Amino acid sequence: MNSILPCRAKRISQRRGSAARLISVILMVCGLLAGFAGTGRAYEWIDVIQDYTSLNVPMEILRHPLPELQENESQRLFNGMEKEWLRRKRYLAIGDRKVGADILERLYEQMIDLGVIRMRSYSASLLREAMTLSELGDYKEAISRCNSAEKFSPGFPEPHKVLAKVYWKQNKLNLYSVALEWVKVIQSVAGSFDHMVYFLINVSLLLMVIGFAFFGAFYLVQLIRYYPLLTHNIYELLPGEPHKAGMAILTAFFLAVPLIFGWGIYGLCLFWALLFWSYGREKEQFLHLLFLVFMMTVPFWMGGLQRAMEVLHSDWVQAVIHHQDGVSDDASITALTRLTAHSPKDDSLFFMLGTALKKRGEYLEAEARLEKAISLNPYMAIYYNNLGNTFYAGRNIVKAVEMYKQAMLRDPQNAAAYFNLSAAHRDQLMLQESDQEYSKARELDPERISHYVSILGPSYNRILIDETFSNGWLVRRFANQILSMSEIGKKWLPFLWRNSLYLLAPVALLLALFPLHYVLKLLGIACRCVKCGEVYCKRCRTSIRMDSVCSQCVHVFEKQSGVEVKQRIKKIIEIRRYMDKKMETRKALGIFMPGGAYIYSGRMVKGFFLLSFIVVSLVYTFFWDFLCRDPLMVWAASWSSRIWLMIPAVFLYGLSVVRLYRPRE
Repeated sequence: MNSILPCRAKRISQRRGSAARLISVILMVCGLLAGFAGTGRAYEWIDVIQDYTSLNVPMEILRHPLPELQENESQRLFNGMEKEWLRRKRYLAIGDRKVGADILERLYEQMIDLGVIRMRSYSASLLREAMTLSELGDYKEAISRCNSAEKFSPGFPEPHKVLAKVYWKQNKLNLYSVALEWVKVIQSVAGSFDHMVYFLINVSLLLMVIGFAFFGAFYLVQLIRYYPLLTHNIYELLPGEPHKAGMAILTAFFLAVPLIFGWGIYGLCLFWALLFWSYGREKEQFLHLLFLVFMMTVPFWMGGLQRAMEVLHSDWVQAVIHHQDGVSDDASITALTRLTAHSPKDDSLFFMLGTALKKRGEYLEAEARLEKAISLNPYMAIYYNNLGNTFYAGRNIVKAVEMYKQAMLRDPQNAAAYFNLSAAHRDQLMLQESDQEYSKARELDPERISHYVSILGPSYNRILIDETFSNGWLVRRFANQILSMSEIGKKWLPFLWRNSLYLLAPVALLLALFPLHYVLKLLGIACRCVKCGEVYCKRCRTSIRMDSVCSQCVHVFEKQSGVEVKQRIKKIIEIRRYMDKKMETRKALGIFMPGGAYIYSGRMVKGFFLLSFIVVSLVYTFFWDFLCRDPLMVWAASWSSRIWLMIPAVFLYGLSVVRLYRPRE
């Protein structure tokens, strides 16, 4: 085992043997002190080693000298690639980056030999090293680690996110490289199932927060605008001459009735929608209807997000993700074996287990599992393709050719089956047929075939293309599992009964809106004069010629011959005061509630977008933990860097405030 070590590593181990023992004693004492203090972390004994994944290296192992590390074969941690990974970290601990880089390159070659597409845990560890190196100012090495992480996890967005952060920290003027990496992040998220699910869940959460913020602002504006009208209607319904202070208290009590009777925020919002419907204009009534739909869907929306998170973290989805990554370690095999025992009718589990066993070289077991998958579902072309690869790896070329042809019958557009059949025909010395199949494969999927041609080698796992479940298939299965958890499609009546409050309350409110609005119209809905702001209704102003203008304004400004100058001046002063009051209210709303001034002025779309932009910026800057994050995601954005997200939000908010103080024409 010692013969495989570079000579330089041998010299280092011989020269620094005593020093390593002394350092190990010091580290052990420091570790004990950190344990008593409760503030240290045992795995962060050197800056460039910060692993929080399953590849953590215990301190008692890292304290051993290099020769002892290599000779200890009993530790399971040293099996295969994990052993090489530990050796690399040990060389980094003594400062030998060149040997560490060589080991990293060998690890990548072993990954390709094993047919593994992604090693996300290695990638996450490399990115943490890159972030630490970036903090130390070693940007060149940090960029190198990010590039290595991208090799270990192609299509993984995290390397590009961290690389963009490193570029930004290295040179604030290198905007092109930073923007290019973020474009790659977006492309990677779109092509990765689990990251796309996390992205959609976070977008759904943000939309829900935006909805609550917008409708909260909308109903606050409704309360400010129509509170005098509501008070006037209550005043007209009561006998006698109630006091103004008593009317204010009574109106406040009336607005809080749902909370007093324990209906909660849900009932309060529905009650306010019913209360303010008749006072609003058409645009506001449309928003009331939109709010009712929003409130009807939010409980199911939240339930769907919760079920999506449960399914995403289930053993089945994690097994599919490992299957797509090409991982076939002991943990994956154990998990798949347990899942097949639990769900013996699920063909996808047998297919994934057979593919994983084939990658490990256990061909007879792989054939049995893949044949079981085909017996359960004989219509999946990828099952036949991978079974053909298993026969090919076992040198049963005739059966392999038969399986590839079966795959092409079920999916004539499957480029992998043509490519694999070309390899089988080449082994049978059918060179003309091999060239034809290879040309067909290149025609169907040139990018993928070129990639596999570029990594051809002596390993059978690298010559052939093992098919995996596509993201489209996984999305369909994912959606079906979410629906099955909610029992939709099987038990409609119990489902509707359990959710009757959320379904029937808005529907009942919608049915009650129109007759109530008609009754209020007959009794007389309070209105406000657009000129002077006076509140009136049919009972107190019987001679109304215009619905939007009170009779006094009509008399003063239309019947000018019979109106005294003092009366007209007094009315003009009232109008001016009312306009100034509206402007002050608009300014206050614009300052204390972003977008509130636009909502108050009736420009709902502008108010919605301004409020949404600021809410998203606040969430991403100060409430990052509110969002769902991938367990292997690296914390690529520090608080100081996220604060930059607030700059455009503050700029738009300031611009909206400045517009409020423009001189009026």
